Amino acid sequence: MNMHKNKFNLKNKKGIVLIGMAGAGKSTVGKILAKKLGFEFIDGDKLIEDCEKMKIQDIINIKGEYYFSEIEENLLMRLAPMNKKIISPGGSIVYSKKLMDFFRKNFFVIWLDVPFFIIEKRVARKSDRKIIFRGKKTLKEVFYDRRDLYKKYFDVRIDCRRLPSSAVIKVILEKI
Repeated sequence: MNMHKNKFNLKNKKGIVLIGMAGAGKSTVGKILAKKLGFEFIDGDKLIEDCEKMKIQDIINIKGEYYFSEIEENLLMRLAPMNKKIISPGGSIVYSKKLMDFFRKNFFVIWLDVPFFIIEKRVARKSDRKIIFRGKKTLKEVFYDRRDLYKKYFDVRIDCRRLPSSAVIKVILEKI
């Protein structure tokens, strides 16, 4: 069900960062997990929208993917001194080595691993999904490109293929 690279001891970390593709359930799991732990939930996309006073897709369309990634990195790096956070960044966050190294040092990085066929259905169902393509032509190319990066940065991987969000949260809570 899950793989571990490191011991999962939340006492040594500031909180948890959930990584995975758009549609993996990061926001859903993050909100409930934060409530159960008494932590603050931070939705990376909402943080960016509030700061930029624009929707994510508008930022990407008007200012470009690289501008968006730079803003995301800068805003999330400001969370450095903060404790007791559950952070749900956008799925493209793994393109920032600087930010991912920071997250690995300060937070537990949990990869919500969902197979492509499920991501494809979830993304198709929600037309406002924001996807950073980084030169890739299809969602499938983006998925496999990011998958290699998710593998590189996770502390705990949860195979969410057959798990509802309540079971994913239970697995995470058991590891703390």
